[in-house]
Formats: sequence, C-alpha cells, structure tokens
Amino acid sequence: MQRDIESGETVRNEEPTNGIRVLKTMTKEDVLAGLTVGVMAIPQSMAYAYLAGLDPIYGLYTAVIPPLTYALLGNSRQLHVGPVSMVSLITATCISKIDGADTVVNKAAIATLLAVLAGTFQILMGVFRLGTLVNFATAPIISGFTAGASVVVIVSQIQHIFGISVSSGITTIHTLFNTFVGISEGISGYSLALGIVFLASLWAAKALAQRHPNITALKAVGPLFVVVLGTCVTYAFSLDDKGVFIIGDVPSGLPGITKWVNVFEVVGGVDGFSKVLASAMAISFISFMESIAVAKTLANHHGYEVEANRELISLGTANCMGSMFNSYAGAGAFSRSAVASGAGARTQAAAIVAAVVVALTLLFLTPLFFYLPKGVLSAIIIHAVWGLIKISDLLNLRKVSIRDTILWLIAFTGTLYSVTAGLLTAVGISCFLIIKDTSNPKVEIVGRFHDTFVPVSQREEVDPDWNQDIIIIGVYSGTLHGGGAAALKSSIMSLLCGSMKHVLIIDLTSVTSIDTTSLTALKDVMKAFNELPHSTACCFTGVCEPVRRTFEGDFSIEKASSPDSVRSFQIFATLSDAIRKYSDLHSDHDGPPIRAASGY
Repeated sequence: MQRDIESGETVRNEEPTNGIRVLKTMTKEDVLAGLTVGVMAIPQSMAYAYLAGLDPIYGLYTAVIPPLTYALLGNSRQLHVGPVSMVSLITATCISKIDGADTVVNKAAIATLLAVLAGTFQILMGVFRLGTLVNFATAPIISGFTAGASVVVIVSQIQHIFGISVSSGITTIHTLFNTFVGISEGISGYSLALGIVFLASLWAAKALAQRHPNITALKAVGPLFVVVLGTCVTYAFSLDDKGVFIIGDVPSGLPGITKWVNVFEVVGGVDGFSKVLASAMAISFISFMESIAVAKTLANHHGYEVEANRELISLGTANCMGSMFNSYAGAGAFSRSAVASGAGARTQAAAIVAAVVVALTLLFLTPLFFYLPKGVLSAIIIHAVWGLIKISDLLNLRKVSIRDTILWLIAFTGTLYSVTAGLLTAVGISCFLIIKDTSNPKVEIVGRFHDTFVPVSQREEVDPDWNQDIIIIGVYSGTLHGGGAAALKSSIMSLLCGSMKHVLIIDLTSVTSIDTTSLTALKDVMKAFNELPHSTACCFTGVCEPVRRTFEGDFSIEKASSPDSVRSFQIFATLSDAIRKYSDLHSDHDGPPIRAASGY
C-alpha cells in the first residue's frame, strides 16, 4: 500500500496504471486532465514538428500513436509522451545533414527511420537492463546540453519572427550571422509585430498561470490563444499577401501506415546511414533521460515508483509503434505531464483522452490551420525553451566543482557546434574521467583517532603508528578492475616500503566489486609481504559478499590445480575482528580497548 502525497488517499501498488484495464479506473479528473493536455498538445505538437523540419501534421501524428502506446505499457501514471523540443532539434539536425532530404516525403522517411532506430535502441537497453547508462550523462552535462540546445533552437526560429528566410549555417554561429545579414536586408514589419504580440501573450499567460496555480487550464491557454489569434488576424487582414508566412494546407485524417520508401537510397548509402544511426543513438539517450526525469519527479510527488528499464521498453515501443504510423521520435514532455498532474490525472487514461482530442482535431479541424502564421509556431517554441537556459547552474557549479564547470561548458559550446557531437563529446569525457578515477584507486594508511580507526588524511590527530606491529591499509574505491590493478599494487607497495611491522591488514570495506586482475594484484602484495623476514601475518577485512565470492572462486581454482595449496592470508568480517585477533597475539599492544570507526 502507498499513499498519494497530493490527495492523501491510499493507493494499492497493484492498482492498474496502464493497459486496457486503465479505462475501468478512469475518473472525471482523468477526463479533465486529458482534455486540458489535448488542447495544449495541438499547438505544441505542430510547433515541434516545424522545429524538426517536418510539416506540422507529423507533430499531430506523434501526439496520437506514441502516447496511446505508452499508456498501454508505461508505469508512470502522469507522464505524457509526444513531441518535445530536444528530440525535434536532433531530428532537424540529422535531416539537414542528409543530401537526399530534399522533399517532404524524404524528410518524413528519415524522421520515421530515426524513430524506429531510437526505439529499437531503447528496447534493447531495457531488455539488457542498461537503464543506469544514463548516469554517465551527469547533471552538469544535461544542464549544459539543454542550455546549448535551447540557444540553437532560438537562433533557428528568430527568422520566422522577423519574417525572413535564412539558410542554416554549418554551426549555430554561422546561422546567427546569416540571420543578422537577412535582417539587415529587410524584414516583414507585420511578421515582427505579430511575433512580438505572440511572445508577449505567451509570457503573459505564463505569468497568469503562475499567479493562479490552482487553475490548471490557464497553462494551456497561452499556446491555444496565440494560435487562434494569429490565424484569425492573418485571415481577416490577408496578411499572407503582406509578407507573413503561413503553414498552408494541413491534411485531414488519422495517420496512415508508413509507406517505407527506399530509405537506404534516401539517406545516401552507408555514410548517410551512419549519420542517422548516430542521431538515433543520441535521441534514444536524450528522450529516455528527459522521460525518466519527469516520470521520477511525478512518481515522487504522487507516492509511487517507476522502474527505469521498464520505462526504456515502454518508451522504445511507443517510438517504434509511432514510426509505423508516420510519427517521428518523441519523449516524455515535462510541460504537458506537469499539466496532467496538476489537473488531477491519476492514470494513463488522461493520455488516452488527450490522444483522442488530437485525433478528433486531425479528423475535423485541420483546414482551420491554413492561415496559421509560422511565426506563431516559432513563438511557441522560443517560449518553451527560453526557461531551459539556466546560467545560474553554471554560476553555482563554479563555486562547487571546477570539473563539473568544465563539463557544463563543453556540453554547452559543443552543442552550439553540433547538437549530437556536443552531447556525445561531453558524455565521452565524463566516461574518460570516471575510468581515470577508478583506474587510480585511493589507498591510505589507517590510523587510530581516540578509540576509532580512520584514514590518516581525515584528521591531523590520527596516529598511523598506534601499534608497532600492525599496519592497516584501506582501499577506497567502489570498483577494482583490471585497468587499475597495477596502480593498486604500486600504491600499496609504496606505503609498505620501509615498514618493519609484522602484520598487514588490508581493509576492503569500501570495495563493492573486484575482478580477477585486481585480486591477483592484491595477492601479489600479500605474497611480497609474507616473504619479508619480519612478517608474521596478513589479512583482508570488510569483504562484502560479491567480493567474497570472487575470493572463494579464485581459491577453488587454486585448490583444483594444487590440492595441497594453503591460503596465505585470512579474511575477517570487520576491521575490529582482525585488530582484536592480532592485538591478542602481540603483548606489546598498549592503550584502551580499540574499535573500528563506523563502517568498518
């Protein structure tokens, strides 16, 4: 049993939160939340498809099939899956790199290919339980990438606010330069005026929603209002004849089955396909990180749990299924999910209702979007990503960690150059630093501080020579792998150099896993110590169960090859046990009764 934090009601863990059975638990709050999110999803989905370099209709398709699929499989009750800005940006970047993406059909083919590849990667990651891989993209990297991607998005949309047409540059800096050149050559006054009104309306609606947080519907008013306003004004005053770009015809009807063209020819052979594959990997990574972050936040708020690997499979299936019906890749949308939660959604029935709202729009309302200005879609996009540029994160990191500050800057500047390369570079450097850290295990002498034992670097008062017969060396690394085995052995041997003590205790309390290469390095240390003339005993302490299994397996191999072999060291459960054992053997131990510090 769990308690919903928001409502205070008790909820059974086994309560259905997805699948067909979810409709049986639908409440009026689910219906209200679904209607609100559906109204909000219509303009947002069209805008994000436009950002992805696709016709707006593909955004509406993506707001129908993926959320319906996720509703049947996912275990988040409030997460709304569909088009989002970051995934749309990566999709647009990939399409722009493919020479064959010169028609609407070819662009859509590449987008659906990205969706099915990204979905497949996510399913495979979920099946092999690789959900923890997202931990390599640390918070500073995500913050820097999001800020950089938001800048890229804003720069790409400025042209539509000014009513000019600008070709994309190799990097964001080139695109910004081209935009300034286009502005200097002349802008559309009508487009600029409308753009300012649209942006002002969106920020006013946001401020109104923040002032009245209990009125959830206000959060969906802004995008819907500018869509209606822009369409009506453009139609009434024939602004499309005065330099205001409109989206034109939007096909009616539900999404049909994808007609897969010869995608390999469209992407341009192996070289083009490799670009698509890299972008698909980035999408699978980013969409999952965004989705799981939103899902966990909402789960904590409502008092239930979500499982990362199940979310991977659910999201991947949603993307794969969507690609079969002319949808591009989606993810869990923070704004729409937050609105669903605020409106009282208790199950994925709200997402089903929202998808029905979008489907009805596809069937009956798309002709009304003919006069919708492109500036409206750009204003919605700019407003959505503006708040994602959090320079405060960088300023805070600068006070805490130079390393994280550098990772933020690499992710940010790299994304300005290339969205996919920026993220992958930052994650790659993060992985390198993690490997570097684990390849140099921290090893210290442990000394006595009053009646406890702590590393000598922890306090100046720690006495490393508390006993003339026993030396304790602590290994402070969660994982000992082959890459750090040589450094581990070298570090311990350097600490033992010149020591004339009779007993060596190596404490492994901090070690959670060890491979055979590192175990061999530790055994070599023990062998070298045993060969010293003053040596009487050596042992390990604080060995957890996974590490103990490795020890036992290694010894069984030794016994198989040499039945007369005898283990040259002992293993104690705690540091206190070993100290007590060897202190009793050496009568010269003085001082009060000793005990290990907490954790030993």
